[in-house]
Amino acid sequence: LSKLHGTAVGPTLARAHLRGHEDEQDNEGEPLAKLRKAGRPPKSRAASSGDLREPNPQWRIEWPGARQLLLSAVTAHLIRDQFGVTGLRIYNLLIERTPPQKMEEQAIFQACMVPASEGRDTLNAMVRRCIVQWQGGAPGT
Repeated sequence: LSKLHGTAVGPTLARAHLRGHEDEQDNEGEPLAKLRKAGRPPKSRAASSGDLREPNPQWRIEWPGARQLLLSAVTAHLIRDQFGVTGLRIYNLLIERTPPQKMEEQAIFQACMVPASEGRDTLNAMVRRCIVQWQGGAPGT
């Protein structure tokens, strides 16, 4: 059985956030950018002429979510560079849920659609580099 060491946001969600989709949600359900609630807009010529739009909307960044998003995007990129597309598929599969997945070796290879020989080499390399860890069975089994 294998399990991911740590948690992260998947690269699909990360790319959506990085492209500026402020309506997408991060892990905690909070958007990364929020429009600040403004008090009464100052009186100006625009307000007196009937234009009721806020002249300068202000956005604020939710830094904890942005930090987690960037960390997960960098992690996914490094895993792809170190272990190739096969390694990234395995990594994404194992971090898909919270808590991270625990799966048999053959189930991982089938779900990632990789040959067992290539998947085993990649998975073993990821274990040696402490990206994933093997979980032993129950004692006496």
